[in-house]
Amino acid sequence: MSYALRSQGEKSTMADKQTSEPSNKDIMNLLRDFMQTQKAREENLNQSINSCHEKLDANIEELNKINNRLDSYAESLVTLKNESNDLRQRLTSCTNEMDKLEQYTRRNSLEIHGIPFIKGEDPYLLIQKVASALSIEISKNSIDICHRLPLRSSEATQKPPAIICKFVNRYLKEDILGKRKVMRNLSTTDIGFTTADTIYINENLTTHRRQLLYKARQLQKELHFKFLWTKNGNIFARKDEKSPVTEVTADSIKRIKLGGL
Repeated sequence: MSYALRSQGEKSTMADKQTSEPSNKDIMNLLRDFMQTQKAREENLNQSINSCHEKLDANIEELNKINNRLDSYAESLVTLKNESNDLRQRLTSCTNEMDKLEQYTRRNSLEIHGIPFIKGEDPYLLIQKVASALSIEISKNSIDICHRLPLRSSEATQKPPAIICKFVNRYLKEDILGKRKVMRNLSTTDIGFTTADTIYINENLTTHRRQLLYKARQLQKELHFKFLWTKNGNIFARKDEKSPVTEVTADSIKRIKLGGL
């Protein structure tokens, strides 16, 4: 649109106004174009919003599915955990029962430690000599089976392996144990050896109970309780003469460790 130049003081004419100002039609066209553009933008925006809503709804639906699966997994995990605890308890119970049965098979057996090994020795005769030193006369027929335990290493300084002896009845075993407690200075000189090595006589314990006894002895050194002994394959502890007797088990040893003796 062009505009004519006027000299100073020259008045505008109607033609000048028509050429310098937009008409109502032009304004209406501009408004119509603007409205159409805005409408198109609004439609695009609505489409975008609707698309976002659809995607959001799809995501929510998928999230709900995931949550449902997680709830199902959580329930399954709780069930499996309960089953695992039940199986663990049953396994512990079975293990304890097997240990009791194994210890029962050892009820007539003793371990004799400290007797030097001599090639060609007769373990039965050695056990008879030990019993005789304790003022108990036994015959070979009183012994069910007797032998040395195998060596654990070939070191020259290795202590001689113990002799394990199973008697035909437990009363003879208990008699020997009782006499050994009275005769605390029993040594190898009492059975014909020239060297005086102390002879120790212990109950023949299962692997589990042997390990338990070892732990109890370590605690005895740490906590300085006075008494620790075995009887009929069971382990007992006592802090002093005035304290109650406590049976040492896998559970009670935890309390003993915390000073609960």
